[in-house]
Amino acid sequence: MTGINEIVNKTINETILSGIKENKNFIASKIHGIAVPLKRTALIAENKEIQLTIPVMLSDIYDDGKIIDIDDSIPFMIYHKLERVDVSIKKGSEYGRANDMKKTIVDSYKLYLIACLDSRKTKLSSDEIMILISNMISRNYTFGEYSIIEVIVNSLALNSSDIYAAEYVNHPNTLPSTLNLFRINYTMNTYRDLSACVVKC
Repeated sequence: MTGINEIVNKTINETILSGIKENKNFIASKIHGIAVPLKRTALIAENKEIQLTIPVMLSDIYDDGKIIDIDDSIPFMIYHKLERVDVSIKKGSEYGRANDMKKTIVDSYKLYLIACLDSRKTKLSSDEIMILISNMISRNYTFGEYSIIEVIVNSLALNSSDIYAAEYVNHPNTLPSTLNLFRINYTMNTYRDLSACVVKC
């Protein structure tokens, strides 16, 4: 079975890259896949310990992780986080195949996208880019063994301080004043044939 990191890269991220590649203001942008929170212990005053959390690329976690830094040298950067997965099995007739009772596995992923941008470089405001990205990714895709990959945007957030605090837990807010963060909460529903999964998965 194709992993969620590859699905995100081959659907959402390729769509975003295609949407920005012709805009010279987005040259050198970084489009990352799924990140995970990495916890570390730090010693502060009076020998007290605190837990620090930073986002790390999923593919590198076994090598102590490639940390996703806030970088003011690039115009635009994104990564994704996975919050939970719900799995269900639906009969084929529920999807318009009245004479076909094949069962379909529906994996419903709850994810969010974090973006960091420098509006001076992109020439677009945070809310403008947030709406553009939301519209880009809200669509149906096909990839691999999945007959449909459905992406639904659920909500948007623009509060840079709150987003930074949630992603870089217990770190001082060193976000440069020129940079802004936004968050897009979305659901990705993937549909695959159960019989095919029995053979291939």
